[in-house]
Amino acid sequence: MIKVVVLDLDGVYFLNSHKNFKENLNKKFNLSEDKVVQVYFSGQKMKDYKLGKISGDEFWGWAIKEWGINVTQQDVLNVLAEGYFINEKADSLIKKLKDQNIKIALCTNNFLERIQTVDNKLNFLDNFD
Repeated sequence: MIKVVVLDLDGVYFLNSHKNFKENLNKKFNLSEDKVVQVYFSGQKMKDYKLGKISGDEFWGWAIKEWGINVTQQDVLNVLAEGYFINEKADSLIKKLKDQNIKIALCTNNFLERIQTVDNKLNFLDNFD
């Protein structure tokens, strides 16, 4: 008997969020995909941030400086959240599983500020036990 189903966020519960973030940063701040990837997706600072070795304030202050844009940390997080949309197939599956009294868990390597900002937009955490 299945008691719990565990889902990841990016690529499962949310689709295209990374692609959307790169495109939105390009549109709003004229940042090239290479520059976004270099700072946000592949650097040691992001690894340190996800591991809790540096704070969100430290990471975002550094990223904003590297990108050369004049915005706040929350401005960038809001741009990030704009690109998040719930995968309707995953959402439907969750509802079916919950109807069968199966617990739904979330396992992700997302950082706290991203989860909070996206949850403010989509109120998705209520879908998980």
